[in-house]
Amino acid sequence: MSQSIITQIEVQNLFNRFSYKLPASSLFSNAAILYGDNGVGKSTILRLVFHLLSPAGNRGHRTALRSIAFKLLTVTLNTGVQFKAERLAKSEPSGYAEGPMRLSVEKDGKLICEWNYAPNRDEFVYYYGEDTETALANADFREYLLAQDIEPAKLPSAAARKIAAKYRHKALNDGVKRGERAYTEVLGELSPTMFYVNAERRLDSDAVVDPSDELELRRAFTHNELKRINDLVTRAREIALSQALASASRWVQRRAVQSANQGSTNVHSVYANVLNHLSNDYNRGSSPKSPSDFKVMTKQLEDIEVRTKQFAEYEIATALDMTAFIAGLKSSSNEQRELSSELIKPYIESLSSRLDALDQIYQILHRFVKNINQFLTGKKIVYKLTHGFSIQTPDKKLEPSQLSSGEQQLLLMFCYALTARDRPSVFMIDEPEISLNVKWQRQLLQALSEITSGSDIQFILASHSLELISQHRDKVVKLENTQ
Repeated sequence: MSQSIITQIEVQNLFNRFSYKLPASSLFSNAAILYGDNGVGKSTILRLVFHLLSPAGNRGHRTALRSIAFKLLTVTLNTGVQFKAERLAKSEPSGYAEGPMRLSVEKDGKLICEWNYAPNRDEFVYYYGEDTETALANADFREYLLAQDIEPAKLPSAAARKIAAKYRHKALNDGVKRGERAYTEVLGELSPTMFYVNAERRLDSDAVVDPSDELELRRAFTHNELKRINDLVTRAREIALSQALASASRWVQRRAVQSANQGSTNVHSVYANVLNHLSNDYNRGSSPKSPSDFKVMTKQLEDIEVRTKQFAEYEIATALDMTAFIAGLKSSSNEQRELSSELIKPYIESLSSRLDALDQIYQILHRFVKNINQFLTGKKIVYKLTHGFSIQTPDKKLEPSQLSSGEQQLLLMFCYALTARDRPSVFMIDEPEISLNVKWQRQLLQALSEITSGSDIQFILASHSLELISQHRDKVVKLENTQ
């Protein structure tokens, strides 16, 4: 994995009791483990950061933020961007789980966007009073009108409209984007893709289709086809895993096609060079090859045979037998060897170009399959380009519902870690040790690191697992209250 994406998280008055600067005196690594006693807010911090950095306007992110008691939340990225959520609370103590909230984005210390979020007008009546003219004397209320993009013409009195119009004209020329639409657009541009795995093993992300949207689950709710809530939770998890496997399959197929197209472009260049060389050799007369030249070409053919067999395991290339070509280079006749080498050389170069273009997706796919299979017993994950991912035993194919909860959890995380490679992404994972045996807990972070190698992905975990903590002491961030 590369450098960290989120470098620091700061929260004030969490539950009106705790304030943290995480890490206290350094920056987050590309994988970090939040550790602390029960009830100090580890899981809540993961949720807060997930919802703060997720831009979708229809998945309850702002509602979830507002439902948790805190005064100020700040998340800093390695790009110099800071995302903040701050309560606009009255001076008298009323707690921080109510009232409007200012959401803002800063870049290198300069405010670039803000939105004063409040679900309904009654909150602002409570905070600023019914008299709009009096309320306009309050800077927070003026900021609210602007950030909500409320036009002065919509205010109830001429005096209020005049005050608001004057303030709006001044503020609209300060270069700061305001309002819900502007905020969510800036958030979508500057924040990483966020994933959150909660303690119930549900994965949430704007990049993931909600399995509860599935027709099957809606029918279950409306027609009572499943009688127990546990049945719905279990079925939702199975659907989520099926979606994850399908999403991972499509991602690999897309990357394989892109690589194959690049390989075709490379072959085109190879043959243009070959034509040029042949023309030059014809005019100058080609020099005879030495025995070492034939050995080099033989080794190249042997390597191509090995690589095509490896790639054929996943159907991203066809296995090729190079026996006849190698025999041609080992002929007892010098003339025949020279002719064979001239014919084989462009073939070797074109195949090598194709395989080089496919090598990256092969390496990513192979690491993914190898790391998952080290967790599985009596079964394995298999990938074929024509069919995608499947889970198989020696004698049959398994459905996601036939896997244990721990296996489902691992596959879900690993599949989305694979598909998240295309842009900076952060996985917030709450108590990953749930449903995982001791051996799996020890292997988890290393496996995730290998699967995401070469990508811009960060993992932040909240855990009590001594196995995880002892294996990765350098990644542990202890929650210490600064209040």
